[in-house]
Parts: sequence; C-alpha cells; structure tokens
Amino acid sequence: MGSIIGGGAAAALAAGDPAAWAAPVAVGPVNPVRVPVSGHPANSGFTVFVEGDIALNADEAEGTVAAGGDLSFASTYNVAAAGRFPNTFTAPGDAAPTYLYVEGGVDFSTAGGNILRILNGGYAKIGDTASYSAYDRDQNNAVVNYNIVSPGASYGSVPRIEGTVTESPAQIAAPVDAGLIDIAGAFDAYRSLTAQLGQCAATVALTDDSGAALGTPIAPGTRGRLTLTPGQTNVLNIPAADLASLTEISFQNQPTLTTPLLVNVLGDSFEGTVPNLAGISSDQAPFILWNFPESSAVTVTGGDSIEGTLYAPNAHLNWQVTQNIEGNVIAARFTHGTPAPPGPVTREVHSFPFASLVSCTADDGSSPTPSPSATSTPTVAPSPTSTPTATPRPTATPTTTAAPTPTAAPTSSAPAALPSSPPASDPGGGGADIPPRPSADDRLPATGSAAPFSAALAVFAASAVIAGAFLLRGSSSGRARR
Repeated sequence: MGSIIGGGAAAALAAGDPAAWAAPVAVGPVNPVRVPVSGHPANSGFTVFVEGDIALNADEAEGTVAAGGDLSFASTYNVAAAGRFPNTFTAPGDAAPTYLYVEGGVDFSTAGGNILRILNGGYAKIGDTASYSAYDRDQNNAVVNYNIVSPGASYGSVPRIEGTVTESPAQIAAPVDAGLIDIAGAFDAYRSLTAQLGQCAATVALTDDSGAALGTPIAPGTRGRLTLTPGQTNVLNIPAADLASLTEISFQNQPTLTTPLLVNVLGDSFEGTVPNLAGISSDQAPFILWNFPESSAVTVTGGDSIEGTLYAPNAHLNWQVTQNIEGNVIAARFTHGTPAPPGPVTREVHSFPFASLVSCTADDGSSPTPSPSATSTPTVAPSPTSTPTATPRPTATPTTTAAPTPTAAPTSSAPAALPSSPPASDPGGGGADIPPRPSADDRLPATGSAAPFSAALAVFAASAVIAGAFLLRGSSSGRARR
C-alpha cells in the first residue's frame, strides 16, 4: 500500500485540521505505537504507556512507564530496570530523561512498606502534588537522591518512590508541555488506529498438523500452526474465545522487520491464558502486534510469556500471570500483577518496543476507516523549541522540606525522531534483521526539540521505524521456545 495519509489529507494533518483524522485513510505503512502526535512519537518513547490509572503490583518494568491517571503499587517494583530502552523526553532544566511520568497523583494506600525504584538515573514527573511529599535533601540537609513519600511523611520513610539521582521537588512537580508528551492526543490516534487495524483482511490462518485450516470455534486444548508470507504484513484474525482455547501456536517461520505479524483478537473482552508460542523468542517480539480493537477488558490469567506488543487502547489490561510481557503496553488502564501471589514471581515487562511498519486492506478490499466513536483529535503541532511553554496542570503546592536545587538554563529534548529512510530489507526469513542496539550510553540518542514536524510527517507517510529491539536479558535473547 501507499502512505498512511496521502495527498490533501497529509496537508490537512500537517495544518492541524481536526477533520484529517476523521476522514477515511489507508492503513500503512505505520508503526501504530510511535505514530507521530504533537511532533513526537505518540508514546514519547515509553515502554508502558497508559491513558488512565496504573497499578504496579509485581515485579518490574525493564523499560519506562507513563500514566495519564494515578499510580499505585502494592509490592516492591523497579522501573527502568535494564539499561537498554528508547529514550523518552528530557524536560526543560532537567539533566536526565524522565523514566516515570504520572499526570495524576500517587495512591499510597496499597503500598504497605514497599519501595518503587526508578533506576538507571531516570527522573520522575508527578502532577498531583497534593498526593505526595518530595525531597532532595535529608534530615541533615545533605543533598540526596530524590524520595517521593506519602503526604507529610519524612525523607526515607516507607512506602516511597526513590530515584538513583538528585531531582528537586520543583522538577518532579513541573508540568510538561504537550510538545514532549501528549497522552490524550496519543490515545485519540490509538483508538482510530486500533479500529482500522481491526478491519484488516486476514492474510494467514492457523492450521492443524496436516495443514488443514482450523475452524471456529476452536476446541480447548488445540494446537495451531502458523506460516507467514515473507516481505509483507501478515494478518491473523482470531476470536478472543478461540485464542483462549489454544494451547500452542507453532511458528513455521519467524516474524521479521519486513515480515511483521498483526494479530487481531476480536470480541468485546478477552479472559484466558497465553498459548505457548513455539518457534519464536524475544528476538521476534519487536515484530508482533497483538491488537484488541473491540475489547474493554483484557485479563490474562496464565500461560506463556507473550512475545510482542499488547495494543489495547480501549481496555483495562489486567496481567495476572507469572510470565513476561515482551514488548510495549498500550492500554486505557493497566494492572501489572496480583499482590502477594504464591510461589515465585517473574512478571516483568521487557523492553522490546514494536519496531515494524504494518499495512493492510479491509475485508472488502477498501481502505479501513476510523472508528466512528473516535471523536476527539490529536494535537498536531510543531516540535517544541528549546524553551517550550508549559501548560500548567491544576495541582496543589508541593509539600517539601527543601528548596529546589538550582538548575541550568532550560533546555528540552523530545524523544528520538523517526528515521528518514527505511532500513535495508531482509530476504524475509529467519529473525536476523533485529534493529541495531544503541551505542554510547545504552539509550537511543535524543535529537533535541528543534526537529521539524514536516520530517516526522514524511516518516509517518512513507518511512520505516526502528524503535529498537534491545536484548535485555541474556537468558531470554535468541532462545526459541520448543
């Protein structure tokens, strides 16, 4: 297919015309996670990107976390636990990128004596300052790594959120301009895209061991085989009940950068287990998108780790199992884990961001059209200048015992711009074309805030995206399940 938005529609979008997102458009090629909004990738580089509330109950996200609502936690939890993930934004005056972003406040009521740690030198931004007290100095007035505690509690008390660097209370509370992160605009775009992707015609089907297509409904305990067509987006449409009935999907060949897999899980909800995904591993996770276009609730109760990105912008995603998510999380709400489960806890979100472009046609051969329910419009604006004008969030005055630490002259950095040319294509087989690891400090370099939106729009229309698939744990990298 051609560009996701062509001709006059592209010009209208560049001009910020609200009608541009409501008009019928072709799907593809587009990275549904990093589609440009407000002059930057929609998710601003965050691994976990949630429109509303987020509950972190066990046990870590190896990437970064952003929530448009409130944050709660009910166990010790690590954010940015590994050193390799895409950069997020760096706010004006900050010395480091933000790894935990909360537009609402912190609910400490379920936290007990636990600590939520933000590792690898990342900053935190929390909007509702009435919900916490923040410190960058201890009781002896010595400069310390930042602590965020219950309102009125002292430095070092539990429960708390703590960083590994110094960040002042004023920096934690500072509003962030939409030119760096725009959760409302992102989810306007996501809801339109999930509906359009959900209309894609199937190009592949599950078969039994003899090669015969599996009918529906699929009987519980069924094993399916999946063969992909190299060099194109492969679309598997499956009812939610059939996915829950499968015990295994055996991949006969592997998704790659140019052979991505789009799985449309159809139905108003999903509850069940993840089938064993034989023949693939985290190496292929950046090229698989699990789209839940109709679901308001996605509850995963057991089974295997899921390889790929969970794309459920209308749903409460409730991940209850003791297995991992190997990709981005895009959800209206997110509950990660059940507090105090029996036995070992290995619920992690591994940072294998979705890295492919997908494209498709609808079942009737036409271009899929946006959902009629997507009425609001993402803000499309030029990338921010070096001193963006902040739009204050209505919050109370931060409770703190220390004056803000002096900062340098304000500068800002948006998430990395999308590449201007597609990567070299692969022959379509195997899993060799994994996006390259970043060099230097293990994060993708920030490109600054002056990148013109026209460049991002051009990429949005026709270029390939490499968000980065980073091998976070040697024990899981390159290991196909059998």
